Amino acid sequence: MGPGRLVGAVVDAALEAGPAVALAVLTTLAAARATDLIHAGGTTASALSGGYAAAFSLAAAVFAVAAMGTLVLLPARPRGDGRCRTGPRPSVAPTIPPLFHAVRHLSRSIP
Repeated sequence: MGPGRLVGAVVDAALEAGPAVALAVLTTLAAARATDLIHAGGTTASALSGGYAAAFSLAAAVFAVAAMGTLVLLPARPRGDGRCRTGPRPSVAPTIPPLFHAVRHLSRSIP
């Protein structure tokens, strides 16, 4: 097995294990929060809702940090004319206007 295959296997394993670990952490947090709310005298429905809200809040915070990190750490796109250096880019422009006009016409005809 060459080094390229080994690196690919490690990357594949990380891509499989990462979401599984994240889901395990979020469900553990939700269960712990729900248990705390039940012990505090809450109903089962409100405890489950509170647990899921805590897990969702943590997931949203992690996503926000990751999004900001992506914006800060990724290099800016080079400024230029936007053309591909290896040749012209395929254009889908001829198919977009007829579809746009058809949808626009349909949306105007709906009362």
